[in-house]
Amino acid sequence: MLFLVSHANETDDQSYIIKHVYLHAKSLLHAHVYVTLFGYKISPEFYESEEEDFVSPTEDDFNRYLNHTIEYFEESNRSCSVGEHYWHSIKEISNLNNQYPLQLNQNEQQSKFLFKLTIQTNYSCSKHLIQDLTYYDIEQNTNIYQFQAESINNVIQYIFTHVQDYQGLIEFCQQIGQTPEKLANIDWQTIAMLCKTNLEQCTHSLENCQKQHKINLNCEEISQSIPVFHSEI
Repeated sequence: MLFLVSHANETDDQSYIIKHVYLHAKSLLHAHVYVTLFGYKISPEFYESEEEDFVSPTEDDFNRYLNHTIEYFEESNRSCSVGEHYWHSIKEISNLNNQYPLQLNQNEQQSKFLFKLTIQTNYSCSKHLIQDLTYYDIEQNTNIYQFQAESINNVIQYIFTHVQDYQGLIEFCQQIGQTPEKLANIDWQTIAMLCKTNLEQCTHSLENCQKQHKINLNCEEISQSIPVFHSEI
């Protein structure tokens, strides 16, 4: 099974640096245990010690953590995201195109740029933020995709031509009152402006606005592919 891991480290200003990686594991439980025990391998930049300074877990350690429930890890990490140093969010990936950059044209010599698409669902309107929404909740409702393409506009054209493959895109079109066909032919700068306007506008009462969450999109060029890890458990 393939999972998206959001691994977080608290900063001096009490926000978080969040690193996204992909992880192959037997199950969601095994994925949580792996990240708990081997977080220093996933994000060595989050830890002061070198990898050789960490003691390898024993079989008893593995068994103890494997006896925990998924709910235990989820609640623990959700709680940690409101003030602890490290925490992580893990969700299964159903679209295997997430594993490696999706090549958007046949000429690999031309498609030399990498792009990271982030789609956040269940996102609060900026005027009516839900107070108990944690960093963990946001990451649980975040999907990450990566593409290899000639330009960012090639990515936009592709995803709005295949809206059914990307969770939240159909709802995004409905929220901003545009058809996927029209958005497929609009540049990223315009879509980013429409997204910002959508997040800032709320014509509903506080109660209704909380029931109609926004979709937040971001697309950016990245210098290297999102790392892929394999569970040792």
